[in-house]
Amino acid sequence: MQPLTTVKSFDQSLIVIEALGQSNAPVGQNEIRKLTGLPRGTTQRLLTALVSLGYVIFDEGQYSLAPKCRLFALSFFDSCGLAEVEHIHLPELSDRLNVPLSIQVLDDQDIVVTAYHDAAAGRRTFFAKPGTRVPALETAGGIALFAARPDGRLGAHANAAAMGLSVSAIDPMIDAAQKTGFALFEGDMDPGLLGVAVALKNPCGSPFAALHASIYSQQNGSGGAEAGLGAALVNLALAISLAKQTSSTTERSQRLPSATDDGESNEPDTSLSRGLRVVAAFGKYLPAPTIADLARATNLDRAVVRRLLNSLVARGYAEMQEGRYRLTPRTLGLGYARFATASLNELVQPVLDQLSSELAESTSVYVLKDGFSECIARSDISRRRLKYMVERGTKLPLAYSASGRILMSTVPDEKVLDILRSQELEPRTPYAARTAEEILEIVRAARRDGFVVNNQELDVGMLSASVVLKNRRGEALGSIGISSQVERTTPDLLKRDFVPILLAAAGELATYL
Repeated sequence: MQPLTTVKSFDQSLIVIEALGQSNAPVGQNEIRKLTGLPRGTTQRLLTALVSLGYVIFDEGQYSLAPKCRLFALSFFDSCGLAEVEHIHLPELSDRLNVPLSIQVLDDQDIVVTAYHDAAAGRRTFFAKPGTRVPALETAGGIALFAARPDGRLGAHANAAAMGLSVSAIDPMIDAAQKTGFALFEGDMDPGLLGVAVALKNPCGSPFAALHASIYSQQNGSGGAEAGLGAALVNLALAISLAKQTSSTTERSQRLPSATDDGESNEPDTSLSRGLRVVAAFGKYLPAPTIADLARATNLDRAVVRRLLNSLVARGYAEMQEGRYRLTPRTLGLGYARFATASLNELVQPVLDQLSSELAESTSVYVLKDGFSECIARSDISRRRLKYMVERGTKLPLAYSASGRILMSTVPDEKVLDILRSQELEPRTPYAARTAEEILEIVRAARRDGFVVNNQELDVGMLSASVVLKNRRGEALGSIGISSQVERTTPDLLKRDFVPILLAAAGELATYL
């Protein structure tokens, strides 16, 4: 069998990202060379490219992964339907059953927790945060997935041998799971916990993740609790699988992505950027794409796509069956654990720092909170301080700030009027709008145009512009904006030169939030 023809620079870039993902702290170039075994010049070239594409942060001679690396894991989640399960089903199901639930995937010999929700609201003593890795044979999730796979028993035996365990201890658990439809494990992740898990299946009937619940052993009493919980999980897994099958068929018939869906990419057209575009193309509309599907979605030549896919397959990040490709759980090793529980301000800060450096102006992210526009992340240029000082936690009036107006544009007019009528409208400068009706018209224009420019309505001499910040599902999270002074720019220049850059930054953030 001939070796796969891969793309060397893309292979090497994945090696660098892997190495940085294994480090708990920023590292220098020499340390990266030791971890990867790559030559000095190659390492420098790859790091420079990864920094320019936003996947690596360079600060004071040290390198670390950037939040944009979440894109690898999110593409995997999208491709197998985990995004829908995590964000829609998990909290609802946990609240209904009144037990902590998690989604787990099998990555070689480990189970990786991808999402967790606890209906007890923190009253538990154990918390399996996303990114947690445990041996697959030490949790009910692993047993459930091995039991649901045609070759699962062989995989479980191989794992047992690697861990020095006897198969005689594993087989009875797999047999029981295959008989009942759910797996049990005493001491699951914690000595006092009993784990109960079922396999979730994709529309093709293949298990792709486990729905896992845990209860304290003393709650189990005579043994009825886990049987009732297991039966409930089996029914829920069936309902989820049926819903996924229906939605998958409908969505695929409605729309397949094309290279023009999201506009032209601003990234340089390198082997690395092309490879990352292929990874990003995996999603709910392309859960198991062919080379032709990915070529159409990325506007790349089929031969190029084939070689890039070969690189992913060779390193274990994708698998191919009957001409169709799927991302594997190994993609979770490319920085997912580091950013799985990161807050919004942590995820956006690198982009704000890059924007401020590029534009030589202050940039901020705001969220709607308690009737105000509250700053949660900020990047300042030291020599460009504003007269109106803003820092994290600063609250601005919704009616007179650019961030507040763009935030109000994400809700209906009726809600905007309710907000404005609940507050005293006190113009802060001679340039400010005077009435609720004037402000509502500005908000409507912001909703139509996708941005808002504020000309000295918050503070004399201060100019600002804001756009909506959304997540991957198109939900508004907040706003991202820039602040300047009349001495340095004008409203027209803000609109012409800075707004397009803000929109591009918001679009980039939306790929991994």
